[in-house]
Amino acid sequence: MDYKKLYAEKLVSAEKAASVVKSGDWVDYGWTTGTPVAVDAAIAKRLPELENVNFRGGILMWVPEIFKIENPAAHMTWNSWHMSGIERKAIAQGFSFYAPIRYSELPRYYRESATKPDVAVFQVAPMDEHGYFNFGPNASHMAACCETSKVVIVEVNENMPVCLGGFENGVHISNVDMIVEGSNPTIAEMGGAAAATDVDEAVAKLIVDEIPDGACLQLGIGGMPNAVGSLIAKSDLKDLGVHTEMYVDAFVDIAKAGKITGAHKQLDKGRQVYAFGAGTQKMYDYLNDNPECMSAPVDYTNDIRSISALDNFIGPIAQSHGKMGGVFDDHIGLRHLLHHAGLSHPPLQFLDLAFDLRVAFHLFVFFLDLLLGHFDLPFVIPPLIEDIGPSQNDIGDHNLIDHLKTLVKQMAAGTGEIGAQILGERKQCAGDKTIDQKQQQKDLQ
Repeated sequence: MDYKKLYAEKLVSAEKAASVVKSGDWVDYGWTTGTPVAVDAAIAKRLPELENVNFRGGILMWVPEIFKIENPAAHMTWNSWHMSGIERKAIAQGFSFYAPIRYSELPRYYRESATKPDVAVFQVAPMDEHGYFNFGPNASHMAACCETSKVVIVEVNENMPVCLGGFENGVHISNVDMIVEGSNPTIAEMGGAAAATDVDEAVAKLIVDEIPDGACLQLGIGGMPNAVGSLIAKSDLKDLGVHTEMYVDAFVDIAKAGKITGAHKQLDKGRQVYAFGAGTQKMYDYLNDNPECMSAPVDYTNDIRSISALDNFIGPIAQSHGKMGGVFDDHIGLRHLLHHAGLSHPPLQFLDLAFDLRVAFHLFVFFLDLLLGHFDLPFVIPPLIEDIGPSQNDIGDHNLIDHLKTLVKQMAAGTGEIGAQILGERKQCAGDKTIDQKQQQKDLQ
């Protein structure tokens, strides 16, 4: 097969690609840094002529042009698998909706859904000599999306990092209908979260002190994971492994400090496995054509069978959950505040592993008031904190569990150094309104 000839035959303008979108279509817009740019602008120009066009995507890192048309709710819906701040703001405009999912099952949703995408359009790296377009740091569910879409359009961006993997990290030209060469914008960067607080640093130290050599890490984005990553990079730990849903800058720092070898991983030894990544250019440069890093579909990275094969798997999660998976403070009335709710939250699948026989232990960090000081809300303690315990095959050191339980109770009651600090901040932000201590104690029962 002459791939260059086939490439030339399928090469079209952004306007031509946009012309295939029609009223009533389901249009998949890729994932995170893979969201289209040139074709998005072209679709936005003709969207006012259409109605009921349903877009799907997630973790938007910039405002798409389709959001900027006059009265978008009259012409489109945006359906997000995982919301960024941009998508949450669009909810208030009446055209953005959250699609509840269990992230590890997202590829299956595409393959088994009765509503297959009519069009899939997303950014990719330039075609290689074998005819493949790499998804960049967005393997996630993109292979399943391509398999099920009636029309597949790739928008080539020369700046997209080539993220090597084991499988489902790209699409072959034989399965692509149209190719658009974009303007090669720089890959969108996700800046680090706010600087770690004293609470972040204190809990991070508790966590890092419990991590053994050879542990396998999963980190996310935020002040807490950043604090943990920074301490690990400066620690004496060695031979760490990586198996994570999201690849973030903290892993680059840990790897460049010589802490990551993956030598003790029972699965994908020596490789840093991830479903998608978003961070700074430093991270994209590190991932580019790096054989140590393995981009893989989320139904592999987040599958319980994959993670439970890894001993000493440790994943600090800076979120607060109820027993049924609900994320606390995710909304007020009908106002959507956070990017996920219910069983959708990806780390919930990692939570499941705490009770798996093959997992040494799993760390959970509960930030009990995610919107600290921003709203006049009761300070509620998730009842799950009393249910935290070692897995059935724990390494035997349960001190961390006790530390976390004590810390949680101090944060709730406003006692202890950290609790007093938080209570002071809340009173200041809430206008010195008194917190109902009796209610707090009741919540702890």
